[in-house]
Amino acid sequence: LASADRPAYQAKYRLERVDAAQLLKAVGSDQSVTGLLTAAGEVTTRGSSPAELKKSAAVSARLHLQDGTIRNTGKTGGGTPYSVIDADLAFTNGILTVQGLNAGIFGGTVSGSGTVELASADGPAYQARYHLERVDAAQLLKAVGAAPSVTGQLTAAGGLTARGSN
Repeated sequence: LASADRPAYQAKYRLERVDAAQLLKAVGSDQSVTGLLTAAGEVTTRGSSPAELKKSAAVSARLHLQDGTIRNTGKTGGGTPYSVIDADLAFTNGILTVQGLNAGIFGGTVSGSGTVELASADGPAYQARYHLERVDAAQLLKAVGAAPSVTGQLTAAGGLTARGSN
């Protein structure tokens, strides 16, 4: 993998039933997710300096989270409980790709895929496709900081495109 002037590094990893909040704390990140994490993936990078290593990093992961919460970033604070989250993630050239997302959350199922282009000149660019199946509408609205003006079970599909950091 290495060239004469740019060494290359590759590591494969596997985590089994790790406390997600403790792992996030250990790597200096906020503890926005709790639950048990099982993950497997690979990290590759190339370069001689920390800046080169960071710029060339490519990460892939298959993750499974169970029985935890995701911290709400909206007005309500608190956390949204989930029973399971499965997804395949990849990060290459400043783009995070999520495929095969499937989550037991809001009393139903949320599935989808998407990308986040972090290095976009106009701010981060987001694209997502989603499918909601029998989710509790009031729980969903509360999690996004909206007044729960609708009740009942919601099934919907759609797409979302956004740009910017606010």
